[in-house]
Amino acid sequence: MGGKGVYGLDLTTKDKPTFLFSKNTTDAGFSRLGQVWSEPTVAKIRMKKGTKYESKDVIIVAGGYDTCYENPSFKLQTSGDNTSCDKKTQAEGNAVYILDASDGSIISSISGSDSGTNHTKVTSMNHSVVGGITALDRDDDGNIDHLYYADLGGSVYRVDLNAGAANANLVKRVVRVLKASSDDQTVPYRFYERPIVSFYTSPYQEIFASVTVASGDRSTPLSMLRDTDNPNYLFNLFDYDIAQSSIFSYTNDKLISKDKTVNDLVSLPFKQNNTLKNLTNRKASYRR
Repeated sequence: MGGKGVYGLDLTTKDKPTFLFSKNTTDAGFSRLGQVWSEPTVAKIRMKKGTKYESKDVIIVAGGYDTCYENPSFKLQTSGDNTSCDKKTQAEGNAVYILDASDGSIISSISGSDSGTNHTKVTSMNHSVVGGITALDRDDDGNIDHLYYADLGGSVYRVDLNAGAANANLVKRVVRVLKASSDDQTVPYRFYERPIVSFYTSPYQEIFASVTVASGDRSTPLSMLRDTDNPNYLFNLFDYDIAQSSIFSYTNDKLISKDKTVNDLVSLPFKQNNTLKNLTNRKASYRR
């Protein structure tokens, strides 16, 4: 991994690695690639092949980094030619790719763009996805069912996968669970690492996922344009939807953890001892 490309090696014989594949922005479906920084997530996905099902080896790749973020005044525009930093409507790397581990072909792609292979367009997904992808196996069958990822625009997303579906129908839904920054913010909360996900039971015996992600600015850490009144945070979202047994039949209007903003969060330290208990009851979140 590295640069504007995705590369695969066969390490079956450790002292004689062989080259499996190379993908870059000139290959069909990979036009949204930026500088790929993160390690790929290696996983298995249950998929339909003809009339049968198989557990397929995949690698899941974050789209990567756009050097425009090294300009401290950079922000996405509502219109423009999408080529120069002062006119871009989408940053490079605003994508997630699920690839066949054997040849690098696209099984499914997600981005803010209109085009791709077995593609899901997410209109709010316009910033670079630099950190890795967190994959979860909800039923412990060895195949993943959900993904979490974050971007440099202050958003965190969850992907619900259709286990056993054909390639074109693999992604059931992409939900933005956190929108920490406004779309026109010059220096938004930026997430450079993958979300950390763990599960807990609330005092009201409800199971929920705790989704933790830290903001920062590795591109211009010493810039005087940083908002010192709102410093970087450790954000913690309580995702109640993912733990529901019927989540795959949910319609979007039934979702609880969707498009949460900073105004929905509560800052630590808590002023009252029962605040955390109340948070888990009302299905809110916090930051510190």
